[in-house]
Amino acid sequence: MNRLLRCPTRVRTNALAMALAFSAIVSFAVTPAVAQTNASSYAMLPLVAGDTGVPYQVFASKVERTTYGDAIARGIRSRDGGTRIAPNRVAKALAAAGIDQESPYRACDDAACARKIGRAVHADTVVYGSVTRALSMIWGSEVSIVDVATGRINGPYDLGYKGDFLTLETGVDELAQAVSNRLIADASERGRARVGTPVVASHRAERRVRRDIHQASL
Repeated sequence: MNRLLRCPTRVRTNALAMALAFSAIVSFAVTPAVAQTNASSYAMLPLVAGDTGVPYQVFASKVERTTYGDAIARGIRSRDGGTRIAPNRVAKALAAAGIDQESPYRACDDAACARKIGRAVHADTVVYGSVTRALSMIWGSEVSIVDVATGRINGPYDLGYKGDFLTLETGVDELAQAVSNRLIADASERGRARVGTPVVASHRAERRVRRDIHQASL
């Protein structure tokens, strides 16, 4: 208590200096990442029909899968999860690679293939997956995300539904939320890497500044 009374000005000055330093670090670490988040792009492959292996399975139709995929994309857009590569560009890249999402033998439904298409359309990430109709009233959806540059895979994110197709559409918001969060997080990491501010390093610097501020105020 006596020490604080003897030098209150110095303590306040040190604390202020540390606070300013902390503000600078946060600004440096966060602001560029936010800018890069807005510039992130993703390609969404047409969802394929999931196969349960059950005899006489009724598969989700192309219209149903397209509708569901578009609903995920709208959910991503509403959350600023990234800029979607135009579907017609993705369709041309798939056709050029000899891929047919309606064929169980020539569909693009794995990370390696998705990454190849991502390179062709210059996307940062690719979202791919399937819609499964296990029974007439049992639906399921599963999507994964692959980083085109690193090959890192996130997912699968999956949800199951009991009801008609309208029920499946109603639940798509949960899936879109999960995918959006992952796309935003990935974009932030890429932004930090581009400006030379590793996530771990920025967190360590933040902890050091917080510690110094605390010590200066004692």
